[in-house]
Amino acid sequence: MVGVSGGADSTCLLDCLHRLGLPLVVAHFDHGLRMDSWSDARKVLRLAAKLRLPAIAARSHWMKAQGGSLENAARIARYRFLGDCARTSGSRVLAVGHTQDDQAETVLLHLLRGAGTGGLRGMRPETTLDRITGEKGDAGIRVVRPLLGVPRAATEAWCREQRLPTLHDPSNDDPAILRNRIRAELVPLMGTYNPSIRLALARMADVLSAEADAVEAVAEAFAPAVVRALGDGRLGVEPGEMAALPLGMQRIIVRWILTRLAAERGEVGFEGVERARRAVGRTARTSLPGGLEVSSESGLRVFGAAGFARSFAEFPQFLSRQTVPFQAPQRLALDAGWSIEVGHEERPGDPGQATDPADVIRLDADALGEDFELSAARRGERMTPFAGSGSKTVRDLLQQARIPAPAREAWPVIRQRGAIVWLVGIRRAEVARISKQTRRVLRMRLEAPEPA
Repeated sequence: MVGVSGGADSTCLLDCLHRLGLPLVVAHFDHGLRMDSWSDARKVLRLAAKLRLPAIAARSHWMKAQGGSLENAARIARYRFLGDCARTSGSRVLAVGHTQDDQAETVLLHLLRGAGTGGLRGMRPETTLDRITGEKGDAGIRVVRPLLGVPRAATEAWCREQRLPTLHDPSNDDPAILRNRIRAELVPLMGTYNPSIRLALARMADVLSAEADAVEAVAEAFAPAVVRALGDGRLGVEPGEMAALPLGMQRIIVRWILTRLAAERGEVGFEGVERARRAVGRTARTSLPGGLEVSSESGLRVFGAAGFARSFAEFPQFLSRQTVPFQAPQRLALDAGWSIEVGHEERPGDPGQATDPADVIRLDADALGEDFELSAARRGERMTPFAGSGSKTVRDLLQQARIPAPAREAWPVIRQRGAIVWLVGIRRAEVARISKQTRRVLRMRLEAPEPA
């Protein structure tokens, strides 16, 4: 699939790929921002017909910037269209005509916006479409930029020599668009200091691209040990763990989080990263760019969508990654106002326990001892339920109780010596039954939050 706007760069790309004998499909997206823009589409379709290539063209009848510039909204809409075309035609590779000049302009654009290493590396010669659109379904489509090392003057010269018809988009002359001013004013000015400024910026992008890849590899390896997935799409960190990290690693972790939570992937600016990093050390709710926010829950600083209404507040959750040791009497705080009261009571006259409600367990304190631990459920662990036959996985027990999958990730459990005593509010384990010989009874009761 070749994205063709009709300009010299994409027309040159199409002609060169066609000469190589590759099986091609031409795609053109009309943003609908000009009254006469559909005439460009007709010219691209005629060029494709001349080359005897299948072509797809579409016009957007409504374009609006959402949470960013109109230029970025148009870019995302174009790539999503190209992704749809690629899937429709069975194409697995999307070729676009960005040149060395585009790379230089992109680097300068990101520099002016205060980008970090990830932004200053510019565009990648090859990536996957989901990194641009944020759509998971685009992960299987490769985006390639074969002309990224070629100056724009070379593509224009090729089109003249081959007498290929090219188009000029008047919007590229609009000084209200920052990229256009960079192209028309800043790059020529920098050229008076270094005539090879485009090549210098492109080489810098290559160097920083390799370094950014190394940083991403470090983040992918290290972030899962620091960042906790809460099961509802949000990500949490413990302030103490973050504060103990070097400043550069804190920024890497925060950028890793923001990139995954952003509605549309893209470069996260330095100011956004710093605002988020500083917010980890506070307790107040803090709004972040990209429609995100940081809030406090159970000792964690939680990153998620702004105004996130927790869907599972009706269930007890323990979001901290820590294991909390305790003895009776104690009140253990859970998320969203839930708690567990732990205390002693007199031995009941009837030792039977099958009638205890699900939110209460009674245990033989002398048989078990006093030391317990509270933590979140762990994947793959098992327990032997009271009056059950054999051990069962915690996951199965939560499923049987019809607990939604996101709420299972942080379900609280009570342990003793590493073994589960109580899957809180669901099932108690087959340990320390109360009998006629019981002298001291330990009671644990799950308490729901007070109604608002």
